[in-house]
Amino acid sequence: RFNALKLSKLKELKGGHLKLSFQSGSDQSEKIDALYFSPTENRKKDIIEGSEYDILGELQINYFNRNQTIQLLLKDFKPL
Repeated sequence: RFNALKLSKLKELKGGHLKLSFQSGSDQSEKIDALYFSPTENRKKDIIEGSEYDILGELQINYFNRNQTIQLLLKDFKPL
């Protein structure tokens, strides 16, 4: 569980999936990317750049172009 993360970037991918970037910390300097697979249209309406959320998700390692990064597989969220 991750509390009070600010959504800084939102991109819709093929298949209706979402790629999101969140920031945290007192100066918003900490960043984590997230994937949200197959959200309903109602849930998509609740996702607004610049808003803060409590997030439930699973940390994963993303392997892409020989790079490894940590990302969050978003399971659920609550707008604050």
